[in-house]
Amino acid sequence: MERISRKFFGVVASLLILPIFLIAQEDSIKVQKTAIFSGFNEAKAFKPFVAVEVWGTYNLGAGRSQVHDANRIDFSLRRLRFGADGSPYPWLSYNLHFYADRLGEDDFAFTKGSYGGISIWTAYLTLKILKESDLFNVHAGYYWAAISRQYNSSPWALMAFDKTRAGSLLRTFVTGKSNGIESGVGIGGLKNFRGFGISYRIGTYDPEAYVNPFSGSRLYTYRVMFSFGEPEAIKYSYMLTGNHWGKRIGVTVGFGWAAQKSGKLTDSTIWNRSDS
Repeated sequence: MERISRKFFGVVASLLILPIFLIAQEDSIKVQKTAIFSGFNEAKAFKPFVAVEVWGTYNLGAGRSQVHDANRIDFSLRRLRFGADGSPYPWLSYNLHFYADRLGEDDFAFTKGSYGGISIWTAYLTLKILKESDLFNVHAGYYWAAISRQYNSSPWALMAFDKTRAGSLLRTFVTGKSNGIESGVGIGGLKNFRGFGISYRIGTYDPEAYVNPFSGSRLYTYRVMFSFGEPEAIKYSYMLTGNHWGKRIGVTVGFGWAAQKSGKLTDSTIWNRSDS
């Protein structure tokens, strides 16, 4: 009888303590959630973005077979990008851009490419893991594979007349797409010292052009940059500045590497081996 009483008392005590424990746990979770989602920055939460690059071209005679299509002037929106990005919290930022490139382009103009409608250009999140440092950040979504500096530089910040021609073959070779944008996850960071800095980007992607029944053809990319003199960047960003226009006294040296298994395009004679 005494044992039964003790068990009964133990059960009653547990039932009385359980709600208190659950309430305490719930309060703890609320505190953690409050801490994580504190510091909401309304000014940086949503920043609309629109960028336009207008081309005017004139085609001269190419050959008798094209004589009727040769001499013409054409104006088009070579690049039309719009969307939004922002950083609603100190540890979270996002990017969502659309594109409608070559809008208004003459189909008979000699400029390569044609208007393909509106589609997603980039869509990815960046999580800042370390509160007081830019050394470790996580990226996930649909964005550029980091191989060369040109991959991670905005066309609006470059001196080249047409960014796509400069690295199109490299981007197509590595990702199977001329813009070099694919879905994936990665990490990156930046650390500056006195007169020296280091920045890195590591990622893994799923190039749609290379998938096959026997292999996922996953792409792995690595890039590290060493800065000497004045730092190239004070705050980490996945994208790089194209040109400092004489505002920086320093130099940056970078190294990139990519590896990938065989896939649809790599089975051809041109892309017989995609390790680079």
